[in-house]
Amino acid sequence: MMNQHRQSLNCVLSNHLDSVRDLFFCSEDSILATVSEDSTVKLWDTTIFDRAMESSNIEPIYTLRESDGPIFSITGN
Repeated sequence: MMNQHRQSLNCVLSNHLDSVRDLFFCSEDSILATVSEDSTVKLWDTTIFDRAMESSNIEPIYTLRESDGPIFSITGN
C-alpha cells in the first residue's frame, strides 16, 4: 500500500497465491477486502498499514476459502 503523503511503499500485501482481481475498502470498519484468482477473499486491517515498517509484509486478519473457482470482483456498501 502506498502512503499518499510520502509517496513511498508502506507495506506489502503478498499473501494471495494468484493475481488479485478486485478490492473493496470499508472506511467505517477500516477493512480492506481483496479477491483473487486463488479462490480466496482476504480481509486486511488497514489501521496497521500506517504503523508498518517500510516494506513490511502484512498478514490478513481473515481468509475465506469457500469458492470453487477464481473470484474476479467484490462489492459492498
